[in-house]
Amino acid sequence: MKYSSKELLIIGQDVISIEIAELMKVKNSLDVNFCKSIKLIANRKGKVIVSGVGKSGIIAQKISATLNSTGTVALFLHPTDALHGDIGTVHKDDIVILLSKSGNTHELKDFVTALKKINVKIIAITSSKKNYLKSNSDLTIEVDIEKEACVLDLAPTSSTTAMLAIGDALCVALYKENGFTISDFALTHPAGDLGKKLLLKISDVMRKNNDIPIVQTNSTFKEVIIEISKKRIGATLVLKKNKLIGIITDGDLRRFFEKDLTIEDIVAEDVMTINPLTIKHDVLCIAGLELMELHKRTHLPVTDSNGKLIGIIHIHDLIDLGF
Repeated sequence: MKYSSKELLIIGQDVISIEIAELMKVKNSLDVNFCKSIKLIANRKGKVIVSGVGKSGIIAQKISATLNSTGTVALFLHPTDALHGDIGTVHKDDIVILLSKSGNTHELKDFVTALKKINVKIIAITSSKKNYLKSNSDLTIEVDIEKEACVLDLAPTSSTTAMLAIGDALCVALYKENGFTISDFALTHPAGDLGKKLLLKISDVMRKNNDIPIVQTNSTFKEVIIEISKKRIGATLVLKKNKLIGIITDGDLRRFFEKDLTIEDIVAEDVMTINPLTIKHDVLCIAGLELMELHKRTHLPVTDSNGKLIGIIHIHDLIDLGF
């Protein structure tokens, strides 16, 4: 049977509507066992093993990957592989998370039996109905699905979506419990745009040494313009006895000319904006961009931990890098 585009769209929307409804039920069914599971994992001495069969196994692989990327050492172990030697990776100090809709598959039963001999703690993500996995686990996070989104109510759809959501909830709550920070996240994502945004600091991008536009408080108006033109970032910093006390931007010059004043006797300190906003060298670039946007600045002098001027950054330096 062929369906029209309108009918196919309705089918797709119905699938999503069913899964949303089932997810809401799962959300409202979370109980103290979810919290106990977080504490158990957070206080473990070993690693986390995540396992499941079929579609549940695929979800288990994703949960394992998310745990690893958020600071919890984890690995996926297929029950069949475990029963053929790979169970050697499981130690008594580990925590095992097992996913199964029915909790009664024969591969899972044999795996659980082997795990019990190691005396490892088991967290089950399964139905609230009586089943083998639930009866032999230390904690159970119940995932009850009344209706799969499959038209035949057969293919795992709502159930796997619910397990995925439970896994995400576990991972996020766990890294909050562990105090996992954006800097920690950066260490596990060093490549690509994400790594760049999370790892690059202002000190990696700033202009330094001879590239810093600098004049003194008594520099003439002509010297100010020459320095701004020479360094080509539309501003210059103003120092007094090697201490930063001001900044002069193209905008400051335009506003000065609007006053229709003579320039023969004007020096840098007559034009500068005093006490400019600065940024520390060890701040992440993405945070620096947010600071610039918040205060509507295009330039920021960069200082070290002692407040000494060591560089300057232009907003285009960050934008050109893809921030």
